[in-house]
Amino acid sequence: MVYLLDITERKRYEETLRQKAEELKNFLTIAAHELRHPITILKGYARVIGEYRDSPMVQQNMPEILRNLDRAANRLDRLVDELLDVSRIEQGRMEINKEPVAVSELLARAVDEMHLQAVTNPISFRVGPGADEVVADPEKLDRLLLILLENAANFAAPNTSIEMAAETLNDAEIVFSVLDRGSGIPEEARERVFERFCQVAEVEYHSVPGLGIGLYIARQIVEMHGGRIWNEPREGGGTVFRFTVPLGERDFG
Repeated sequence: MVYLLDITERKRYEETLRQKAEELKNFLTIAAHELRHPITILKGYARVIGEYRDSPMVQQNMPEILRNLDRAANRLDRLVDELLDVSRIEQGRMEINKEPVAVSELLARAVDEMHLQAVTNPISFRVGPGADEVVADPEKLDRLLLILLENAANFAAPNTSIEMAAETLNDAEIVFSVLDRGSGIPEEARERVFERFCQVAEVEYHSVPGLGIGLYIARQIVEMHGGRIWNEPREGGGTVFRFTVPLGERDFG
């Protein structure tokens, strides 16, 4: 009997190792694809500028070339930041430094950053009564909102709006929401999207930017603030991501 139990445990252990190896392989495939894209842009434009910098065509298109170089560099920077964030989380080295944060300024910064990334979907936000300020880590909340907005922009239908909202809940916490009009998330994947390296689509058909770790990082940031995060279908089509942050003490005098 003990022998049979040992065999069962061994098979379970081997299956776990097999799943982790497959997960890592899929992640490396996606990571290679994601990193190659901005690197190819940077190298391509560098070659063009180096060989044809005096060409009238290059001179005429230099502003657009510089914008594309900047976007590619920013994308590469974000990918590296995600990898570093996961490393810090896994090693228990991610820190939260709380201070009073003006919610409207927080949301406005997120909108401005998305515009810098040349996102074409209209983005708006509203702040409900009593949700004007929260005690949190402003840098981490910036990161969190950008993850959710980038996710919304990746899946939103063209020309549809992306909305953000901040509202109080039971006078104890603020609920932040990011709403899109994308294709939605299958019910069986709603919780799984917060796992490391999760891609709802098959790796072989990877067409949406991202390493599959953004929402994992988002969940860690929320939980480190003492909140919770979830997603739900949006009436009329699309997805709503919501997360809470406790209001905390407001007296910093």
